[in-house]
Amino acid sequence: ELFGAFRSETDPVRMSFLANVMASDPPLRNTAAWQERFMKVAESDPVFERRAAALLFLQEAETVRPVADRLLALAENDRELCAHALAALKGLPGRRAADPRVGALAGRIADREPAPTLRGIALRVEADPSHAARYLSDSDRTVRIQASRVATSSAALSAALEAEQDPEVREMLQLRLDELR
Repeated sequence: ELFGAFRSETDPVRMSFLANVMASDPPLRNTAAWQERFMKVAESDPVFERRAAALLFLQEAETVRPVADRLLALAENDRELCAHALAALKGLPGRRAADPRVGALAGRIADREPAPTLRGIALRVEADPSHAARYLSDSDRTVRIQASRVATSSAALSAALEAEQDPEVREMLQLRLDELR
């Protein structure tokens, strides 16, 4: 059984591979019982990499209704797994209908989280262009880059481009402006 192999695997790459192989089966990834199995791993396994890999399985599902509240709690309360839980909650593009609770949680994380990488991921998951525009002048370049991928205000992006000193961020801002034209 692949789940047994996943639970006993020690290599993080193989763990992720096994989770993705199981998630490639739509009836499996969309079954409440299987989502529950992977959610239990995400919540309680002592190995961080296995917990994160379990969330990859849930990210692939068309719906996560059976475990959505627990995923929200994990994203809210487990700083180490927050980014993985947010990605699992959002799901793959075009695979799952948006849940407004996910956007609201991501917005709160973007506003309160000190870690720039997590704030940037939260902005991407939230996908609120006006909220992201407020982060175009953030002190951290990672956050500015992520905000530039979400913001849609040409005026805000142009103002940020004019003030930006970092060449990579300038490039991202210019690319985003070009996309919007």
